[in-house]
Amino acid sequence: MTASNQATILLSRYVHDPYSFGYDKDRSVSRILPARSNPTTPMKTTLALVTSCLLIAASSAHAGPAPASSPVMAPASSDANWYYSLSGGALWLNDADFDSVNLNFDVGWGVNGAFGYQFDNGVGIGVSAGYLRGEFDSISGPRGNSVSVGGDLNMVPVMLNAGYSILLTERLSFYLGAGVGAAWSELDVNSVGRFDVNNQAAASDEWNWAWQGRAGFAYEISPAFSMNLGYRFVEVQDGLGRFGDSQGQMAELGFKVRF
Repeated sequence: MTASNQATILLSRYVHDPYSFGYDKDRSVSRILPARSNPTTPMKTTLALVTSCLLIAASSAHAGPAPASSPVMAPASSDANWYYSLSGGALWLNDADFDSVNLNFDVGWGVNGAFGYQFDNGVGIGVSAGYLRGEFDSISGPRGNSVSVGGDLNMVPVMLNAGYSILLTERLSFYLGAGVGAAWSELDVNSVGRFDVNNQAAASDEWNWAWQGRAGFAYEISPAFSMNLGYRFVEVQDGLGRFGDSQGQMAELGFKVRF
């Protein structure tokens, strides 16, 4: 007798005589017993019936052929291919300190482009170049007094990158990666408060070592095109000249084309 037929018989018998069910000595819920002199309550009987049907259904499903399933997490694999990508978003530059002086930045912006090769095991390598721009907000001294500052910081990072993508669903994947290279940075200070300053005294224009890390999610629109939303951290050694290293964090939106 099939599991579905057993469940049908149980349900039919319960409808006509709900007190005809009970527990045997070994407390088995899958065995139908004659009515006892002290029948179980309808609530307990209903629970026993539901449990019996669930066990029968589970036994039937287990005995049948196991459905094919894909792994929950796997490399975002497809045919190996070349790619190019473009992304951009808001940039938050970390404050800088120099001789008890604190330099604050307004929210800036940045763009980044990349070109590389994606292997079919989820690993990708490539080169990237970008442009980051932040504007000064204020400068404060050790006593807490602050004045506005007019000026900006421009950076052009060029890096060699490696990354890895993990497939979460059929279209959604998680990616992470890192890169190392160099960045050109230009620091210009034009005014402090209401006073103009000698721009050359505070200017910095040079190439320095740089690195970055990134992570985010990508959604495949088509086999050749995907959109991504992610986070990027960039650090440039001596990017702020005498103020030290420059560090920035980006929330970015972009796209990737495979060919």
